[in-house]
Amino acid sequence: MSVWRAQNLGLREFAFHPYNFDGIKPITSNSGRTKRVVMINSAKFSSGCSSLYGLRRAASKELFDIGVDYSLYGNNWQMPKIMEVRKRVTSLKNSLLAREKICLREFASQFWYTFPEYKGWVENKFEILSQFQLSLVIENDRDWVTEKIFDSLYAGAIPIYVGPDFSEEFPKLEACVIRANANTDDLVRKVIETTEDQLESRQIAIREFLCDKSNTGIGFWHPKEQWGQVSKIIHKALLAV
Repeated sequence: MSVWRAQNLGLREFAFHPYNFDGIKPITSNSGRTKRVVMINSAKFSSGCSSLYGLRRAASKELFDIGVDYSLYGNNWQMPKIMEVRKRVTSLKNSLLAREKICLREFASQFWYTFPEYKGWVENKFEILSQFQLSLVIENDRDWVTEKIFDSLYAGAIPIYVGPDFSEEFPKLEACVIRANANTDDLVRKVIETTEDQLESRQIAIREFLCDKSNTGIGFWHPKEQWGQVSKIIHKALLAV
C-alpha cells in the first residue's frame, strides 16, 4: 500500500513496500557508463485503466524504432504466443472480478510485436544498470512504488520515472528522478534531451538521498521502518477489537 493508493481507497492506515538495501554499495559515478538507457522488467499484463504495463511495451517499441541506444532486460518478453494469450485473458478475468474499469487498449497492446531490443534475463541487475546513464522506470500502477526506482538509484542509473509524484511527501527522492508523463512521446523526449548537467545534478541528489538514513531519505524505505509501521497498524486494530 502507498499513501496515494490509501487515499484512492479511502484508507487512513498504510505501509509502503519496503526496500532492503543492507549490503548494497551505491554506484554513483558517471565514469564507464557508455550506454544511454535501459529498462529491466518482467513482461506483465493487465486490463485495468490505471495499469502502466502497456506503457512499458509501447515505450520499449518506440525507443527501438527510433534507434536510441536502448536495451530491454527481464523475463517473458519473448514468450510463446499461446502463453501470452493465456496471461492476457487471465488479466482480463482478474480485472472483471475486481470490478476494475476495463481498458481494451491496455489489454491488447503490442500483441504482435516481438521485442527485438530484448537482451535476455538478468542475474545481476546492478551490474547491468551501472553500464547505463539512464534507467526507464515505469511503475506497475500510477499510485504504486516498487523496488525498481531504488535499484536504479543504488546503481547510479538516473531514473526517467513514471509513477506517483514524490514532491510533497518525499522531496529528496523527487530530486533524484527525471519526471516523465505517462505517454511515449514525453518518455522518448526525456531520453533524448536529458543533458550532462541534468545527469550530474541528479547524481548529487542521489548521493544525498542514499546517505540519509533517516525518514527523510532512504531510511524511510527500510524493512525495519515499514514492517514497524505494519506492526503498529495491527496493534492498533487489535486494541480496537
